[in-house]
Amino acid sequence: MAIFSRPSLRTVENILTEIYGQDVANEEFRFYEVYNTVLIQVLQALEGKGEKSPNIRDELAIAPQYVLEREALINPIDPHGYRKDLNDRLALKGQVSTMSNITRSDADELEKAENYLVETSMEAHHSDEEIKSTILDIHKVNKDLRGTHRYISTESRIPDFIASHITSVGRRTLLLVEIKPDLPLAQKDVIRLYDQAKLQAAFAFEIFTGNTLYSLMLIGRKFYMKIFDRAACKLRHHLLKQVDEEPYSPPSKKRGRREKKKLQEPDPDPSMWQNVFEETVTKSGSRTTNVEIHGFTTEFKEAMDLVMKSTGVGRIRWGDC
Repeated sequence: MAIFSRPSLRTVENILTEIYGQDVANEEFRFYEVYNTVLIQVLQALEGKGEKSPNIRDELAIAPQYVLEREALINPIDPHGYRKDLNDRLALKGQVSTMSNITRSDADELEKAENYLVETSMEAHHSDEEIKSTILDIHKVNKDLRGTHRYISTESRIPDFIASHITSVGRRTLLLVEIKPDLPLAQKDVIRLYDQAKLQAAFAFEIFTGNTLYSLMLIGRKFYMKIFDRAACKLRHHLLKQVDEEPYSPPSKKRGRREKKKLQEPDPDPSMWQNVFEETVTKSGSRTTNVEIHGFTTEFKEAMDLVMKSTGVGRIRWGDC
């Protein structure tokens, strides 16, 4: 049974000594080595429950630069632009469209209509040419798609690491990891990293099952753990752009109804970030020149324990770390 001990962190300490000794803590890739080592050792120190106990460690994997890819429409869909054309086509088949009475102020019906059109587009994209050409005719109603027969593409996001539990039954994502170099914890940088991690979670939800995902954000030797919920990480149906990298949400105003106030998610605060390691830091002026590691902080161990227990893979035997 693998148990964490202080010698297990010797490699991490040697890497940090090199980073700070060479004054390259502002280079992100240097910390990949640090946390790749940490994550591998964490997973090898797991103890499974019951029948899982002997082999749980053999079912866990760390994947660097795992590509989270999804299909999406190249341009946004306007359900109102399709309504008349689609209703006419369905009427010829003796069918009734759910889009008949959509008003621009009815958010629920608007979202249903948009979802229907997206599903139809995706279905056509993967179907035979006859159906595909029919759907393409419908898409020509939308001015953004006129003159092109290519209306679906792919896009991706790439976390620095993904920890997974893999068996013959399938794959479960345990943890997304995003790393930044050791720089001062400025509010704007923390928010940017948080938004990046949330977007990665949204892409992961498009690919994997489950309703929650853990994300470990790291800036140098500081960490922040967040549990993202599927319902709060919905993506837009079209490709994201630089100015459009937020979860999809339909218009909130409805005709004849009082608008419900949506609780805003608070911005992550730099004060919420905590140390990964119990450490002794040597400085020369304001510059860190060496870091001696004594173990992990209680906060980091509790955060990692929460991930492993909540996902049901077991508990970490921390030993004297």
